[in-house]
Formats: sequence, structure tokens, C-alpha cells
Amino acid sequence: MGAMAKLKAKIDSRYRKGSTNTNQNCESCQDFIPAAVVHGIGADLGTEPRCRRIGMNGSIRYRVREDYTCDHQTMSDEVLEKMRMYRERAPRPRE
Repeated sequence: MGAMAKLKAKIDSRYRKGSTNTNQNCESCQDFIPAAVVHGIGADLGTEPRCRRIGMNGSIRYRVREDYTCDHQTMSDEVLEKMRMYRERAPRPRE
């Protein structure tokens, strides 16, 4: 039995391993859902991470990892707010 073919939505968005900087990964994206309910045939299969852009279907091919990234990533408002607060608290260079 061979490997399952990669989902076309993942290929088109260049879904790949992410950076060591977590702000550039799926976990910081506004389309990332860390615990989406997955529906199977006749019953719920539990929760798995999903991406709104890639899809919300029940197959394991739609599963996304929080430490990966893609070309469609847009930072969530929470991450942008944290970055803004960090910049305001950062020491200013002396002149």
C-alpha cells in the first residue's frame, strides 16, 4: 500500500515545513483552527487542526500542523497585537 496523494490545495498553497520563528507558522495564522471537530461516517472522530483555506473535510489529508506554513498565511490579530506591544517596550537606540 503506497502513500496517500498530497491534497491539491496544499500543493497550490505551497504548504511546507515552517520556520523556527513561530510567528511565521500556521499557529499564528488567522485561518488556522487548532481544534476543529472532524465528522466521519456516522460519528464524530474527535478534533484535529484544520485550515480554512485548505479545507475542513474529514479526511486526514486535510490535517495541518501548527509548525508548518504556506503562501496564504496572514497573521492573526492576537499575534499582531503582541508584536506591536513588543516594539513599544523595546529599548530605543541611543543617539
